[in-house]
Amino acid sequence: MVKCCDAVVENFPAGKLDAAGIGASAMMAQNPDLVIASITGYGLSGARSSYAAYDIAIQAESGHMSTTGPHPST
Repeated sequence: MVKCCDAVVENFPAGKLDAAGIGASAMMAQNPDLVIASITGYGLSGARSSYAAYDIAIQAESGHMSTTGPHPST
């Protein structure tokens, strides 16, 4: 699929695409002109880089949930 794309935007935890064999280097081998944007909730390195960033978790950690209230399922 990346052979016909101009850009890829992904938001997996750091290293997940590489572990699956479809990381940036694999994509670039198929399409050297590809633009790749990687968005992570906890950065590419550090203690939490392998964590997935879910909306409810980020709200709770940042204190923003105190202004929006609890999740409807709680």
